[in-house]
Amino acid sequence: MKKKLLFIGLCVCSLANFSFGQSQTHALKEPAPLVVSSNPILTAQRAKLDSKQYEINQAVSSSRSQMNKLNEEFRVLKEEYLGMLSAELEKTTDVSLRTQLQEEITRYSEVTNSQTR
Repeated sequence: MKKKLLFIGLCVCSLANFSFGQSQTHALKEPAPLVVSSNPILTAQRAKLDSKQYEINQAVSSSRSQMNKLNEEFRVLKEEYLGMLSAELEKTTDVSLRTQLQEEITRYSEVTNSQTR
């Protein structure tokens, strides 16, 4: 079930990032002014610029997609870890161990993956 939800989340994120990249690319594909299109040197330079901008947009989209994927994986792992800690807390009777487990649960309940945000 968790893998299915993770897959669905990744598909939605990928689709959103793909759409975002497409909207930026279309904004760049404005027709060149007549003065540019009539000059082969300017036309070649404009083509290089458009190509480089497309590469940049693809890199940004790919990076966001990768970041979203990693954040989702982190979230799932954190939830699993918190579930394991809670299960262990229910089984443990030692006060010292219960305190340590509760501190760990509190710590990870407040943690977000700040390095990927």
